[in-house]
Amino acid sequence: MSGETLESVSSRYFNISEFRSSQKEAIKSILEGSDTIVLLPTGGGKSLCYQLPALLLPKMTLVVSPLIALMNEQVAKLREKNLAAGYINSSLDFPRYQRALQLVREGRIKILYVAPETLQKSYIIDLLKDVGVSMIAIDEAHCISQWGHDFRPEYRSLSNLRTFFPEVIFSCFTATATKEAIFDIQRVLGLKERNVVRGNFIRQNLVLKVKHHEKDELSELMEMISLHQGKSGIIYCQSKKKVEDIQKFLKMKSIRAKAYHAGFSSEYRKQCHEDFLNNKIDIVVATIAFGMGIDKEDVRFVVHMDMPKTLEHYYQEIGRAGRDGQIAECLLFFRKQDVKRQEYLIKQVDDLQLREIASEKLESMLNFCNTKDCRWNFLAAYFSEFQEKPCDVCDNCAFT
Repeated sequence: MSGETLESVSSRYFNISEFRSSQKEAIKSILEGSDTIVLLPTGGGKSLCYQLPALLLPKMTLVVSPLIALMNEQVAKLREKNLAAGYINSSLDFPRYQRALQLVREGRIKILYVAPETLQKSYIIDLLKDVGVSMIAIDEAHCISQWGHDFRPEYRSLSNLRTFFPEVIFSCFTATATKEAIFDIQRVLGLKERNVVRGNFIRQNLVLKVKHHEKDELSELMEMISLHQGKSGIIYCQSKKKVEDIQKFLKMKSIRAKAYHAGFSSEYRKQCHEDFLNNKIDIVVATIAFGMGIDKEDVRFVVHMDMPKTLEHYYQEIGRAGRDGQIAECLLFFRKQDVKRQEYLIKQVDDLQLREIASEKLESMLNFCNTKDCRWNFLAAYFSEFQEKPCDVCDNCAFT
């Protein structure tokens, strides 16, 4: 897009005249050619931070994403804006796969989404080197690090990219990364600069509550649903069985809810997702398989029926509430048996280092549930953002 400016591109294609300070800082760093790690909360506009520079950089931008559904959705939105976007992943049949490769070969793709596994194919690397790449943007970058809450071995293989593309700009995006995870990402990818852009971690519109109970969760769950009658909500459970049990209970109460977990067919899960987005149902009861990349602004509550495995999971999951800036409630039920179950699962991990990391993260999660101090400040400190003033919106600050 020769001759275009950041302002003209943002206005023309994204209808944006003003950026958040963290977005502007991230975009400026990238356009200056610096390797950059961007930490923005869920709903903080991470995708814009690489999509906008991609339109201004001379060559193609490669976006690495872990979820096929998410990359397909983002490409569809870019194409609606008449932007040259495409993807290469396992959802394409052979003719469409070959067509996608041909479009890349002809230089007709400006933003290309790929799964990390795709970059393990030598013919893909050769094609990208021939065409030329200006930037490699890595979404959900915490997956690279063993200190991340969702470490994936296929993401670790991205360490080879610097060898293949020594002069390319690297940008990494995540909502959840501790200082250990950030350092690991920098080391694994061989980032030339140490630029880290942080958005405001604390979201004042999210009311955080932890209930210590061994029973009576269902009555308190119904109280939460009644307070937000007819509004959108997500209920997270650790097991598929519990997901289905809670959904059946809600159905008996004539509440429009669907169950969602990895055991259902892809067609069912897609329909469930669409029904939630289009308000055909009010509540999704789900395992952590649901939610990444969900673009629904009016989720009024998120309930954790079980303690999440890590604070990273917790923060990512509550981040799906209140993306419209309005007040939303986040309720976590804590029971001692949750801790025992997770301790048992950690003992089954063969890798000693991963076991130690998991134990440390469990201890942090346990401390969060038991703290008498400001919960938002506790979370912020965990992610190395220190606040002095209480939040006034968590149960420890506002309801004591």
